[in-house]
Amino acid sequence: MPFDLDVTLVDHPGAPTAFGPVGANLSRHHILGQKYLQVLLALARKVAVGQSTLERFAGRPITASAPWPAAMPNAFVWSPYDLFIGPKAQRRVFDPSSGVEQQKPRSFPEGRWAALKAVPEFLATAGVPLEKLVAAPVGVRQQWRLRRAPGTDEVTQLIKTISSTVRADHVYPHGLDESDWAFVREVDVRNFHPTTAEDVQSIHRRFQKQIVHGVPFADALASDAYRFLLVP
Repeated sequence: MPFDLDVTLVDHPGAPTAFGPVGANLSRHHILGQKYLQVLLALARKVAVGQSTLERFAGRPITASAPWPAAMPNAFVWSPYDLFIGPKAQRRVFDPSSGVEQQKPRSFPEGRWAALKAVPEFLATAGVPLEKLVAAPVGVRQQWRLRRAPGTDEVTQLIKTISSTVRADHVYPHGLDESDWAFVREVDVRNFHPTTAEDVQSIHRRFQKQIVHGVPFADALASDAYRFLLVP
């Protein structure tokens, strides 16, 4: 049966301070952009997924007023399961912004990566127009008639599969691993908008001969002369 889903996209700036500082010229990056997680949360709310499942995904208990804590949306879209630490967006050759990270950092856990990447597939199968979602403006109500009504157990399991990839008492954004990154001399990054893993690999091949060797990662990170890209 068709299923109506309403969501107003919001920009939730800044990760929760509970995860601690990340260091100079570094930031927390999403595997799935905020818009995907906001739709997932709206869907979870629509089908009455339990709060304990949402809190586990958020990586921390939400103590604001019941039944729908005001703190939940920000905590959910900054879930530590969805985050990894790397050079800040302005220092990357390409950053997916509201989209999906297409290149898995080499050190990122395979199981968690696969569980996260199942979310866009699930939303697309249900009928969420992903291209329109990424392009949708913040603050404007989006209304979609999905092809089918996902079940509560189905959405619950989708979220739990992600949050079961690490012990609940060891939940932090995936830490910086210098071996995940290569860097090149400063380039104009405005024209790079990869939407698939193949696009990322193509761009990496383009810069293969320009990758800098012999410069310590920390020195490159401290200098504005370099731009970073994930190693395929």
